[in-house]
Amino acid sequence: MELRNIVIALSFTFVLSAQAAILPVVDAVLTSPPMVPPPIQRDHADKVVVKMEAVEKVMEIADGVEYMFWTFFGSVPGQFLRVREGDGVELRLSNHPGSKMPHNIDLHPVTGPGGGAASSFTAPGHTSVFNFQALNPGLYVYHCATAPVGMHIANGSGCLQKTSAFKLGNAGLQPGNFRFQLGNSRLQFGLLPI
Repeated sequence: MELRNIVIALSFTFVLSAQAAILPVVDAVLTSPPMVPPPIQRDHADKVVVKMEAVEKVMEIADGVEYMFWTFFGSVPGQFLRVREGDGVELRLSNHPGSKMPHNIDLHPVTGPGGGAASSFTAPGHTSVFNFQALNPGLYVYHCATAPVGMHIANGSGCLQKTSAFKLGNAGLQPGNFRFQLGNSRLQFGLLPI
């Protein structure tokens, strides 16, 4: 990474840290898919603290077949995160001491180099902390972005983040009858036939 990009990322983080320091602090509500966190009803921005852990663990994928997954929160997919547009978010990414690989997180709604990937690079047994402001309402993916990125995603480290839109007098997007989380991944063992 170029020195200029590192300086920009650090400057961006310090500015957001100062802004987030004056907001009320709340812990993030996280849910395991297919459940989603409840709609956010507050009419102000908060500093939302998100505590995540990267865990490499063996799980059964079929009767008698186990696989070493690289997970967030120990599950595949990881947990669903919901914040409000304008929230300051403090993300604390821990990498379990038993992990063999470093991990980080690329949050697609985050503006800046790699969606926080450079700021959240975390060695096994360590914790990284970075701050961002939720500026872009919508539904976004998050995933590990440590090289090789494709291998980290394929091994299960990813999920979704919802940034709820907010306008005065409106507590967010109107509720729908259905919620879907679609993803595509596959596990392939052995060689492909020619």
